[in-house]
Amino acid sequence: MKGQFIARAALSATAIHELYRLFEQHFDGVDEAGFMEDLNQKTGVLVVYDDDDQLVGFSTILFEQLTIRKQAIAMVYSGDTIMDPRAWNSSALARCWIRTVLSFQDQCPDRRLYWLLISSGIRTYRFLPAFWQRFFPHPFQVETELGELATALAKRLFVEQYDQVTGVIRFKQPHMLKAHLQDLPPRLLKDEFVTFFQQANPNHRAGDELVCLTEISESNLTRAGWRMVKGKSPV
Repeated sequence: MKGQFIARAALSATAIHELYRLFEQHFDGVDEAGFMEDLNQKTGVLVVYDDDDQLVGFSTILFEQLTIRKQAIAMVYSGDTIMDPRAWNSSALARCWIRTVLSFQDQCPDRRLYWLLISSGIRTYRFLPAFWQRFFPHPFQVETELGELATALAKRLFVEQYDQVTGVIRFKQPHMLKAHLQDLPPRLLKDEFVTFFQQANPNHRAGDELVCLTEISESNLTRAGWRMVKGKSPV
């Protein structure tokens, strides 16, 4: 499988139709107008194709430089994201995603770069502990600075839909992962991060999104994240 980042302006009508078709196959509560509105606000999209050039996954991305809490920062925000179940064992999306967002640092060398993730899916949340050392919210680490920044960004982007007390976003028209895709394999049922996510976002099956944040930097990568970038673990 192979992945690449495509700027929004470079997406053809055919490519956009493919993205929407894949998304609606895996989520309930989806409509094309809402999908297009979200896509048009994004910088571009990461796409993953199988060996037969069939689309099997994508993630829309907004890259923005802004000032929050008197800090000049840069932010990557992940929007609509899906991987077809037949591609769950592939690292193509993760590998392409990490390499792409790290490349954004070239556009903002004097700013700290953060990833704002909102997650209604356990598998999406587990991307954080798999590839990043420090992130918010975390079941064992107290990340006060990341938590305060996550709150400020969520209030800016989602306004009244964000509940600061719970750290959860409740959209008026949520996208809900189809029921058969929410089941977890037995090996994950006792996973500490899965347990934490379910406690932090108890209504995730109904589309509630947990606000998460991590800093995008090579020094924050786990050994697995480093392999995605370099092809090998750090010495």
